[in-house]
Amino acid sequence: MLQASPTISALTPSLASPQLVGTTITWTATATDAASGRLVYRFYAKAPGAGATSLIVRDLHPSNSFQWTPSQSEGIYSITVVIENQATQKAATASVTYRVNPIATGANPVVSATAHPLVALYSAPACAVGSTMIVAFKPFGSTAPLKSTSQKACNGTGTMNFYVAGMRAQVQYVMFHKIITGATSVNGSPVFYTTAAIPPSVAANMPAITIVRPASSLTSAAEDTVLFDLISPGLVNTRFPIATDLSGGVLWYYQPVAPEYSRFTLRALPGGTMLIVLDDPSVTVPSTNFQASQIWREIDLAGNTVRETNVAAVAAQVAAAHPSWNICNWTTPQGCSAGQTALLDFHHDTIRVPNGQTLILMTAEKVYTDGTQGSSPSAPIDIVGDFVVALDANMQLKWTMNSFETMDVTRSAVMNETCTSNGPGCPPINFASVSNDWLHSNSISYTSDGNLLISQRHQDWVVKVNYGNGAGSAAQIWRLGLGGDFTMTGSGDSYPWFSHQHHAGFDVPGQPALSLFDNGNTRVTQNGTGNSRGYVINVDEVNHTVTPVLLADLGNYSAAVGTAQRLANNNYAFGSGFINVPVQSGQSIEVVGAPQPTGTLDYTIQSTGYVYRQYRLKGLYAGLTK
Repeated sequence: MLQASPTISALTPSLASPQLVGTTITWTATATDAASGRLVYRFYAKAPGAGATSLIVRDLHPSNSFQWTPSQSEGIYSITVVIENQATQKAATASVTYRVNPIATGANPVVSATAHPLVALYSAPACAVGSTMIVAFKPFGSTAPLKSTSQKACNGTGTMNFYVAGMRAQVQYVMFHKIITGATSVNGSPVFYTTAAIPPSVAANMPAITIVRPASSLTSAAEDTVLFDLISPGLVNTRFPIATDLSGGVLWYYQPVAPEYSRFTLRALPGGTMLIVLDDPSVTVPSTNFQASQIWREIDLAGNTVRETNVAAVAAQVAAAHPSWNICNWTTPQGCSAGQTALLDFHHDTIRVPNGQTLILMTAEKVYTDGTQGSSPSAPIDIVGDFVVALDANMQLKWTMNSFETMDVTRSAVMNETCTSNGPGCPPINFASVSNDWLHSNSISYTSDGNLLISQRHQDWVVKVNYGNGAGSAAQIWRLGLGGDFTMTGSGDSYPWFSHQHHAGFDVPGQPALSLFDNGNTRVTQNGTGNSRGYVINVDEVNHTVTPVLLADLGNYSAAVGTAQRLANNNYAFGSGFINVPVQSGQSIEVVGAPQPTGTLDYTIQSTGYVYRQYRLKGLYAGLTK
């Protein structure tokens, strides 16, 4: 007997068409299915224009509604929903069109409030093809330098729309657009905008920000924004990302809409969007344990979702692409068994690389009985490893690294770390009560030759992986660290290697300097005491030697998390985010390296609570280079 397919009775917007650019519309799909099984919903949006294609804005999710904010251009959009029954694998599709009207209809720009009190929507008339436009802004009456948005290409017909962000609360700003054609720049008429107050309910969950060491003449002024990726403890929404200026004044924040919340993992992109991983209690595949770090999302500066996927949707793609790996597909009625490899959550890092793909770290779990890490048929060992998945702009799988296939799984974690389900720093493990936390990778970095560096905390290694700009084998190329493939030269330190490190990567493409945050767990455990260090080394990939450039005692011990960045003036900023003495806090510490290799501690900003990473940015539009 043939099984019925779902039936869609309506796809309805919360506000009738047409609406203005920047309006948030909630779309709701109404469906029924005579067959049993959970329905999941995938939403697409197609922008105006003959060459536009439908792109997924929310992948298969149990919610039948999503919020959509067309903020780039006016015109007729197409919205599509695909509804799938996870038990029967039957699906149905419906589409509707929706008109979005321009805000700026005359010769002058218009600035409008958004739902975010610190973000404005600037709309300007169309500009000629071949030119670009930016928006410059600063507090009215201030002598401070102008800030600016990223540039957008003019299309000659549609209005130009920009989110203006990086402003303090309850301050009047002047802003104007610039049309840039070759070496010529023409300014538009100035407009004024006063930011709103931060709501008390939001302010109550913001950390206290203090300046530990004020800026000096040696401090890098170019990176004038500090982005705090705060850690929300447990399954509670008590912390969310914020950005401040160098004096600690709040410039931006992202508070997910309940019941979602962010524990950590944030990446600022050039152009003014960010990648983030979220917890979502409404995602319960395969059980209620699987709520942590299930959602990957790209957001704009106003906090609107640009696109989103989830662990179950990505796991299904990996299972289909690599049948020999026996990947557990949570969306099938059969569920998962200990004989399979299970993808559990997104974690620690996500980056976008030059070919347009987005790379995401995922935790994977597999049970061994063959002697691996002491296992046997009578004493199976559950092991947590890592995958890296590469998704295209439509969140479709293009490349995968499976650590169980390409790494040495017989080499246990150097400090024999284990995990319990959703324990501190742990994923929602499925096949056992305790798992060997084998790799605990915490960062991905793109290299100038098209490959990847992955920081493997529990191996005390930074591993180079063959990504090949999306066509590589995913094999290890080399391992950097104690016991790896490189020889340390030119160091008189008693423990010259890093350990349990974070945020490793080359600072300038094609140059040998590699920076990381040296947490120092292995060193401190062996010595009985010690601090974390800001660490920079020159890496000779041909001769497999490394030479220290900077080894700075940061004055505190951060047993977990961390950031390392090279700044515009060649100083470094290190994020020491897990300080317990005298209170729980996180610091961004600028270090002046020259002339002494031990460095001098300079500008330092501190927040209450733990901070996964504290990025120093050139405003909110430049993104990160590492």
